[in-house]
Order: sequence, then C-alpha cells, then structure tokens
Amino acid sequence: MTRLFAILTCAATLATAQSDISDRLSRAIRGESTGAPHALPAGFSIAAKSGDVGQAIAGPVSGVNSRAAFQAMLRQVSPYFDHAPGLQAAFADPKNMQIQALFKASYQGTPVRGLMIVTAQNGSGTGAILFDRENLFAKSVGALSKQMAAAAPKGTPAPAGPAQLTRTPLPDGSGFIGLPPGWRVLDSYKGALDVAGPDQQSMSLGIAHQVFRQGRPGGALIVGPYRPPWPAWQLFVDFANRGALSRGEMSMRLLEQSPEQSPAGQAEWLAYEASIRGAKRKGLAYVITKPFNDDIGTWFLYTSFIGAPAERWAQDLPTMWAIWKSWSINPSVFRERMDAALRSMRETTQIIQDMNRSRSHAFDNANYGWDECIRGVTMIEDIESHERAEVDTNHVDWWLEQFNRRGYNVRKVPLADLVP
Repeated sequence: MTRLFAILTCAATLATAQSDISDRLSRAIRGESTGAPHALPAGFSIAAKSGDVGQAIAGPVSGVNSRAAFQAMLRQVSPYFDHAPGLQAAFADPKNMQIQALFKASYQGTPVRGLMIVTAQNGSGTGAILFDRENLFAKSVGALSKQMAAAAPKGTPAPAGPAQLTRTPLPDGSGFIGLPPGWRVLDSYKGALDVAGPDQQSMSLGIAHQVFRQGRPGGALIVGPYRPPWPAWQLFVDFANRGALSRGEMSMRLLEQSPEQSPAGQAEWLAYEASIRGAKRKGLAYVITKPFNDDIGTWFLYTSFIGAPAERWAQDLPTMWAIWKSWSINPSVFRERMDAALRSMRETTQIIQDMNRSRSHAFDNANYGWDECIRGVTMIEDIESHERAEVDTNHVDWWLEQFNRRGYNVRKVPLADLVP
C-alpha cells in the first residue's frame, strides 16, 4: 500500500469521528434536538409507525379553505420537529379543497423527508404528516398511508397517499423501479427510462443531454447558449415539443423553484404549469446544468421529471414521487453509461470541429473534470512521488491540510493536468 493511500485510510476514521462530533456540536449550538422527544401537536395522534423514525400523525385542522388550514397546520406541527420543516414543493387542487406538500426536516437529530396533506372544506378538515429517514421514505410512505387509512374510523376519509408499488426490472436489465397497477415502462436504456401512467401521467428519469451553442434549431440536437436550470428546462421542453413553445402554441409558467447543492453543476427543483392546445399540465422537474470548458461552448443538461393533467396533479403527486424515489440503477451500468457518453462527446466534437491534438487533450481534461463532478470527487497528488488519489470534493481542503501538516507536499490536481 502506498503512503498516500495508507494515510487516506487512517484519516478516514478520524474524519468520520470528527464529523459525528461536529454534527452533534452544531445541533447543540443551533438549539436543535439531540434525541429528546417532542410533544405531539394538540389534537394530533400517531396513526402509523415504520421503523425507529418513520411515522404518520393525523389530526383535525381548521381554516376557511385548504390554504389557510395548511398554513395553520404548518405552524402547529413545526415544534414537533427539531426546526421548522423546509417545504420542497406544494400543490393545491383547483377547488382549493386539498393541499399536498413535500418537505425536508430533522426529527430528534435524524434528517427526514415527508409528505404533508391537508383536506379542508367549510372551515374544518383533516391534516396528516407522513415522514421517515431520507433514504427510507420512498419505501415506507405507502405502508404508512395504508396503516393510517386502516386506523381511521369508518366514514372518515383518510388523506390520499401513494399506491402500493411492485418492484419491476427495467427492460434492458439496467436497474429497477416500483410501479403501481396500470403503469408501464415505455423504454429504458442504461438506467434512463420513460414511464407512462393510465391517466396521461408521464415520467422521464435520468436523461443526460449535450447541448451545442450553435447549430440549426429544429434538428436532432438541442441548440442554444448555456443557461441556468429554469431557462434550460424551457429550452428542453421546446425541443421535445418541436418548437411549440417558440411558436407560441404552448406556454409555461414557473410555480416554484428550489435550488439544491450538487457537485455536478447548478441544480434546481422546478414546479411548473404548461398549457398546449387548451390542455393544462403540471409537473415537477429536477434539472442540472453545467458549462463544458471546451472551444465550442457545449454544455450539459440533466433532466428528470414527472407530469400529469392539472386536474389530477394533487392526487397523483404522492404516487409519482414514490415511483421516482424507488428508481435504482445498477452502479456498473451507470459507470458504463457515463464512460460511453464521454466517448461519444469526444467523437462528436472531433467530427464537428476537427480538433487538433492539443485541443483534444484539453477536451479530455474537461471530460475527466465533468466525470469527477458527477461522482463528487477531486483528484489530489503527491508532488514528489506523483501518486494520485480521489477524495470527497466537500472535504478536499481538509485532506490537503492533513497531508501537508504531516510534511507531505500534496496539491489539488488542476483541470489542465487531470489527463497526463
């Protein structure tokens, strides 16, 4: 074992312990919970449980409509968590009788994801909150909803939850996804897939695009200068609908956006409404954009989205969200897919611009840099021995400090030197 990797192995244990201590200290400084239970909101009771964290709580809510009831419930239940839940997206039905919202929070020191549902009419109604650990919520939300419905008194309408999912292999064997009855995978390739529901619901996950700054619009390639997620999503929708947005035959409206940290580029969650030929649809998209440092101005666009007719959106969202979270890709297939994409990009660029050798080397470096961004790692190097290793990008400065403090001469490898 080389000295660089030996130190990385030892330091990893120290980093983990330091991270745990820092997390507990940070929570204490912020006044967050370190494990003490919180009292249930007045009138609420636990209707279902899953594991040591997951649960569904339900109770009466009041308000002139679902929006007012939701705001009141949010204030009421916030003290149940370590801090006020952060809403990711919220949607209301056209008659303002029900609101559903996805959220992130911390419960007794554990990061959780969840779903809030409020149904109100004539000043009164019911509210429910289902949540679990971030990595378990997609699997447990269906069971929690089912338990909650079974526990409700007869004649009491339980808030709608996602349908039960059946683990389904993708047609090309690259992964799995959970599907309820009536849903089907239209196509899949290397983990990316298109899914259709029985009532005009649609879903497309894991699609990576290379966008060219110049070219002929309306062709087989997406063309346009680099842009952040929302304008990039509009560009993609226009491309997918053969220019309907540009011609004014289609309109789109941003309802809500939520930035998210990603080592792969600028990432945002986008809730939107689209109208084409009199039909309105709502959707939720996760979009990442990243400029590619080459000579022709190409950039990357990653998209995953779910959509449904506007009148069905509120009732379909929990099921579509559960399907999305159940999607999994075989890691080796993902690695192969990314390698193939990078090879394809090099070939395409050489055909378009006949790059000389030095430009090709620069493009290889940029490809390698993009690959590191996707995986969230950064290359470091011992300047004396030229040994290299990859470390978590979020902690690269810490690694450099630890090595150099011990007398080694270690640097972060510049983009131009990634490929020898």
